[in-house]
Formats: sequence, C-alpha cells, structure tokens
Amino acid sequence: MREGTQKVIGTHSGKFHADEVLGCFLLKQMPDYSSAVIKRTRNPDELNQCDIVIDVGGVYDHSKKRYDHHQKGFDETLKSVTGIEEDIKLSSAGLVWAHYGKEIVKATVEQDLSEKDIHDIFCRMYEMFIKEVDAKDNGIEAADPPYRYRTWTDFSGRVSRLNANGLRFDSADEETQFKKAMELAKEEYFGILNEIVSYWLPSREIVNEALNNRFDVDASGRIMKIEKCGVSWPAHLKTLEEEKKIKNLILFVVFPDGNSGWRVQAVPKESGFALRQPVLPTCLALRDAELAAACGVHDAIFVHANGFIGGARSYEGALEMARKSIVDAEMKISDS
Repeated sequence: MREGTQKVIGTHSGKFHADEVLGCFLLKQMPDYSSAVIKRTRNPDELNQCDIVIDVGGVYDHSKKRYDHHQKGFDETLKSVTGIEEDIKLSSAGLVWAHYGKEIVKATVEQDLSEKDIHDIFCRMYEMFIKEVDAKDNGIEAADPPYRYRTWTDFSGRVSRLNANGLRFDSADEETQFKKAMELAKEEYFGILNEIVSYWLPSREIVNEALNNRFDVDASGRIMKIEKCGVSWPAHLKTLEEEKKIKNLILFVVFPDGNSGWRVQAVPKESGFALRQPVLPTCLALRDAELAAACGVHDAIFVHANGFIGGARSYEGALEMARKSIVDAEMKISDS
C-alpha cells in the first residue's frame, strides 16, 4: 500500500470476463477508488503492490482487500457474506457488491435515500444484474432446478465478444478492448440503476397503498386497484404479501391502460407465466360483442388467449371481469 499516491486496482491479464470488468467498474464508483488505475497482471509481486485485488491471486480475505473466487474451498454466496437470502456462488463482481454495494449505491444515486431504500436498491441490483454475472461466471445454469436466476441482460456475453481471439483483435488491442468492456459495464449499471430508482422504487409505495385498500375494491380482498398506468406492481406484490402475512392472495390487479380504458391482469404465481387464476377462463381469446355476450360485461373489449390480461372501456367493467373470474375459480374448486 502506498501513502499519498494513486491507488491501484489489480486484476488478471489475458482474456477478460464480465465479473472482473464489472468488479473494476464498481470499485471505481467509490470515492476512495474513483481515480484508481487498473493493473492487469498475473505477477504475484505486482499484485502485492496493489491496494485491492479482484479475480486473481487465489485469496478471499476482506481484511486484506483480496477478492478471488477460483480457489479450492471457496463457496461464498450473498447469504454467507451478508445474510441476504441468495444462494448463487459469488464471482469477483458479487464479492465486490457484497462488501461495497451499499456504499456504491450511495455514491451513484443523486438523491437522498433512506437506509431501507439503499438496502432495497442493493438487493434489486443484485437480482437484476450482479446475480446473472455471478452465475454465468461460475457455470450455473438458469434452468438448473429449482429456477436459479432470471436473465435480465446478456452482459456476460457482450463482454466476451470484446475479447481478442486472434481473428478480430490481436493481443495488442487487449487493453483497448478491456476499456470498452468497462464502458459497457457503466452503461449497463446506470441503465439498470435508473430503472430501479425512477420506476421500481416509487412503485413500491403505490403497490403498498393499493394492497392496504384492497377490501375497498372488493369484499373478497383478492382484487387490487392501482390508480396509475405503468406501475411496476408484479415486482413488489409477492414481497408485500409475505411481509403482511396475507393468506388470501391477490388474484387480479385492475389499472388504467393509458387510453381511457382499463385493464384487469392476472397475478403470476412466480416470475414466470403460470397464473394464480386466469381472467375469465371460459372466454379466452374472445373480443368485443362476442366477449360481452359470453361474460355479461357490456363494455368488455378482450381477453388474451392465455388469460393473463383482459380489458374493458370502464373501471367498472374491468372490475366486473375480475369479480366474474373469481366466481369462475370458486366454481371450479367446488366442482373438483
């Protein structure tokens, strides 16, 4: 370590991967490392002169600022490091995020945040970005049962395509290509961060209020009304239901479509396509007059072919479609 000199982030030379590219970018978002230079080498003596080392050296030791994950016996996850329930093995990017992510959030969000906001952004960024990098670098399949992670971005693949391979780029271009990969990490990180801060985070309070008011919408408590178009409700509903220990889970969400009409959307079981209950299952793929005659809602417009969403010209019509869908579900249970 050097006093009063520019800090150095160490990582390996040769072919680069998404995890150390992202890890280096993340470190440089912190005030202590914002002007740091990146030293790409595999020489142990040179690495020992660095202030922090990631993805090389065969050591994970937070007290020594060493964050490799390739050594035998390494099996750290976000849960083992932070206590947060995530079981994907960490890469160097995940290690940097686990130890410095909240500091990075504070440094990269230009607004005042509560500790809860910081924690939630930290978790959401891991879910949407870091986890995929961790998983792919460690050879973990997304579809390896049980469902492990969701692919939000093919950042790892795009970084890989920037590497020299003897045909597109030679070894002399390696540092230039690494810098391009760092710019890619910057674009990806801030794009996702902006979505989280400007869209996902504000949606939480809207969904929370709608969930609290669900019995004002329908006596069953299984229909939720959201007053605004474009709210990110699926991302929050399951978490809020668990926090509030709600047993009669929401089946349908009614919201404006942005064109003077209303939508009724079925709540997914998880993050995939399976639904807790489809919209009007006896009327799938019907439209307009045919649909209105079949379901008895005079201003009904459509029901999607798989029942995940339907629409009406009025709020009352969309609400009635949701209510009739609940009746259909109850009749199916009683007949079984």
